[in-house]
Amino acid sequence: MVYNDTTLGPNYTIWGEITSGIEILEHIAKAGVKGGGADGTPIRNLVIQRVVVR
Repeated sequence: MVYNDTTLGPNYTIWGEITSGIEILEHIAKAGVKGGGADGTPIRNLVIQRVVVR
C-alpha cells in the first residue's frame, strides 16, 4: 500500500483505493518503517484480514 502522495515508476499499476478505515493505515504509517526511511516494511506486523473488490 502506498501512503501519502508519491511518484511511482511506470511499472506500477494502481488497482484500488481505501474507501473506509483510512485511520488504520494512518496509525500504521505513523509508527514508521524498519530502517527508519520513508519506504519499506512497516515496523508493526500487520495482517489484512479482509479485502473487498467491486
